[in-house]
Amino acid sequence: MTINCVLIANRGEIACRIIRAAHSLGLQSVAVFTDVDAAALHVSQATHSIQIGDGSAADGYLNPDVLIAAAHDTGADAIHPGYGFLSEDAGFARAVAAAGLTFVGPDADVIELMGDKARARAYVAELQVPVVPGFNGASQTDNAFVDAADRVGFPVMIKASAGGGGRGMRLVHERDALPAALAIARSESLQAFGSDHLILERAVVDAKHVEVQVLADTHGTIASVGERDCSVQRRHQKLIEEAPCMLLTATQRQALCDAARNIAQSTAYTGAGTVEFLVDASGAFYFLEMNTRIQVEHPVTELVSGVDLVAWQLRIARGEPLDIELPSVVAGHAIEVRICAEQPDNDFLPSSGTLSQWHVPRMPNVRVDTGVVAGSSVSASYDSMLAKMIAWGETRESARRRLLQALRATRIIGVTTNLSFLIAALENPRFVDASATTTFVETMPVTTNHVVSLTDLVVAAVLDVIRERDGATSVALSPTAALHGWSSADPLVSHHRFVVDGEQQAVTVTALQRDRFVVTCDEAAPCEVKLRALTPQTFDLLLDGRVIRGAWQAQGARYDDSGFETCRDGITLSWRNTLRVQAEMEDVANDGDVVAPMHGKIVSIDVAVADTVRSGTVLCVLEAMKMQHSIVATAPGVVATIDVAVDQQVAHGDVLMQCDGIHT
Repeated sequence: MTINCVLIANRGEIACRIIRAAHSLGLQSVAVFTDVDAAALHVSQATHSIQIGDGSAADGYLNPDVLIAAAHDTGADAIHPGYGFLSEDAGFARAVAAAGLTFVGPDADVIELMGDKARARAYVAELQVPVVPGFNGASQTDNAFVDAADRVGFPVMIKASAGGGGRGMRLVHERDALPAALAIARSESLQAFGSDHLILERAVVDAKHVEVQVLADTHGTIASVGERDCSVQRRHQKLIEEAPCMLLTATQRQALCDAARNIAQSTAYTGAGTVEFLVDASGAFYFLEMNTRIQVEHPVTELVSGVDLVAWQLRIARGEPLDIELPSVVAGHAIEVRICAEQPDNDFLPSSGTLSQWHVPRMPNVRVDTGVVAGSSVSASYDSMLAKMIAWGETRESARRRLLQALRATRIIGVTTNLSFLIAALENPRFVDASATTTFVETMPVTTNHVVSLTDLVVAAVLDVIRERDGATSVALSPTAALHGWSSADPLVSHHRFVVDGEQQAVTVTALQRDRFVVTCDEAAPCEVKLRALTPQTFDLLLDGRVIRGAWQAQGARYDDSGFETCRDGITLSWRNTLRVQAEMEDVANDGDVVAPMHGKIVSIDVAVADTVRSGTVLCVLEAMKMQHSIVATAPGVVATIDVAVDQQVAHGDVLMQCDGIHT
């Protein structure tokens, strides 16, 4: 079949990735966008672009009729769904075909089969592929799940039968916690996938999460393009992936690849797909699911195999035979991290805002797939991933070190990200020795907060003296959640007092000249600082003869005379006027205020005025970036007022309700 122009029914970095693959094959591309994405990178990179609605995903990226109409209007003859959104929606695949267009992916019947986890489990079990013991029953009552959990044994994993990506998934350790987990999983699944049908599996804890990449053409040829280790996860979503999996033996690898090809062949699969498994400590493996689309982590496979998986999706869709020559041993090692707009020190809750600075390095053997640039808006309406950074090396250790170097050279200001957490994870001994399992993140012994160093304090103090000298008011600096104080008694000598990790540190800055300073922190020896270069976005200092470079941001809607941000070695720190912040808190805050921890939409309100609640009671549920988050009481109390309604959009810090005695 002929494909000349492909419409990408997606956004962000995967849309940019598909556009590159299409152009490499001489195909034209069509980008779709909503109001939120009007200035997005994928819109500027495509051959054509067309608006498909306002900021609502339901009216645009999740609306089959709108997408198909956009394809006809722009002359596209194929639609690539990317991942997420409608990529595993059998109804969409059928509608595309019925409209006379080519769907870049497998047949709709295969999508339907593998998209239903209950059916997929039963189907794969008949092929003699091991599955995790669980419950796929038609009865969806709480009692049915409690009985099944008792038979299977705790801990158990609840999953949305119709979806993936961590949505509708809840790990439950105790019987009493199961009903509440079922309720939130049903709601999240219904919102994300249009179905609240759930399944239950025994949780295989402390396991390796390993997946096999398959490619299959329309002529019956099926190839497995190696495996990936995706064990480092948070909130049941992958965070770091690599290829190959270092702990697999040759026998285990062969068994996994054979099982993946068997599943693909039995379904007459076509295109790119991924079969996912859990491998326990004994080496036994269990089928998890099959993703009938390209995966977020596909770049690591591309870098070690030399196969352009996205280009092959398009080539297979137009009927080309699969004729790749796969090496018997993969070439080197590749590791990928997902740079996300989220707060690692707050249970990885998503964050939003505007990227006032975005700089990722260009380095040999480092690939960055992204859909954002400086100035891009990060919306709470969509997924939190900003970019994928992938490093290749001759060995795993060289890939790891190269990736660390690239992360430290990355500068992100304006939106809170997981950049420092990724650096800490890559340096963790369990990751270094490749022994990390699915429990890695929750058991990481390192703190997710960056420990503020002497260099951080010196740099921030000097930068703030310059801000004050150039007209800003006297400020205090707050690099962590603790309160930090500042005072200035003399225009030439500034006295600072910080509280870092609970301990006070006095900082004195003496301005000798406009570009020369002496800084003393507590009992440390005085530091000599020379300002070499300064712009509104970057700084270059000489600290005791050592060059210190980084980025900073002191202006814009996010920054005022009370604060600014610095970014150095991949670590972004927020510096705030403690006295001003304290005064604002005294004027505005109420001990009983329950406030929104992020931008989002109120999904449910689970209490009423005058209700008496205990610590841990769910007060309401907030949806942000495709995930639902329970807002709970952290102390006993009585609900005094409810200040929001279901379906209301709220901003970070908005008061949701007031409860006497409750602190959140």
